[in-house]
Amino acid sequence: MLNELTSLEKKLNNLIERLEVLKKENDNLKPSLQLAQEEIQNLNSQMIETKRDLGTLAAKIDDKKVFENVDIVLNWHPSNSNRASAGSSLANKTGKFRFSGVSAHAAGAPQRGRSALDGIEAMNNMLNMMREHVDPESRIHYIITKGGDAPNVVPNFAEGYYYVRHPNPEEVRRLWKRLELCAKGAALGTETTYTYEVTGGVYNILPNEVLQKIIHKNLSDVGGVKYNKEELAYAEAISLTFGDNKKKLSVSEEIQPYVYYKETKGGGSTDVGDVSWAVPTGGFGTATYVPGTAGHSWQAASCTGTSIGTKGMLNAAKVMALTAYDLSLIHI
Repeated sequence: MLNELTSLEKKLNNLIERLEVLKKENDNLKPSLQLAQEEIQNLNSQMIETKRDLGTLAAKIDDKKVFENVDIVLNWHPSNSNRASAGSSLANKTGKFRFSGVSAHAAGAPQRGRSALDGIEAMNNMLNMMREHVDPESRIHYIITKGGDAPNVVPNFAEGYYYVRHPNPEEVRRLWKRLELCAKGAALGTETTYTYEVTGGVYNILPNEVLQKIIHKNLSDVGGVKYNKEELAYAEAISLTFGDNKKKLSVSEEIQPYVYYKETKGGGSTDVGDVSWAVPTGGFGTATYVPGTAGHSWQAASCTGTSIGTKGMLNAAKVMALTAYDLSLIHI
């Protein structure tokens, strides 16, 4: 991989030298200049991803050292119920695509502009059409993080932030390649250029049934979250904002039955997945939210800051302590 990076750097330097020569020789060689600039952009993108891969590789090597003397890892996540079932998660690859164009007055000289925002929007249009032709388990999300500074100025820079998810890491890689094609087509159609930066990625969780069953037993022994009078009033008020997703508040006291989910239908992504590929890992959730609460919502944030959230957290600490004790009695 280091050799690959060195080769890319040499190619980039050669292209930059060629570009300078072309500029000096003839200002009319615009097609050649444009091709050279596009190739430089693509090489920059390759170098960024190669460096990212090198960083990930180093991180994995370090992870092996970190977990070298670790037998088991336990984790917990806030939830709207109490459960310790076995299941996986979605692998995820994230990154930012950056388009460059030409600024111009949007009313006075629109013909001289090439909108970077058009590039992002064209890319997103193709991405949204691509959704019709991906596995149902796929999840692709994006936001536009930069779209210009003023409506009367053709944006010369725009940026989008993307997540690509799937239960299979290999399918995530394939989907990402298709995302790159969307960007390439968008740049061609809008006469802009683009680069991208891979900002992160995680593997799916490898479920461990043995650990999950031990955790489930301890979760059942600890029990759920019981509300006092004030907490019940608060929970009832919050649940009125859920619409059709309102659940029985007594769910917070219940422990959900143990299930082994053999397929992953949606859900989130987590760096716990990376850990699970290095060492046996078990996890669970406790009801720190009012039943029916959606994750990453204002209701979840509100619940977490109350005594309801604290009770769920303390239950989680008890379950982890009991599980660690049980595991310490096992002689391997």
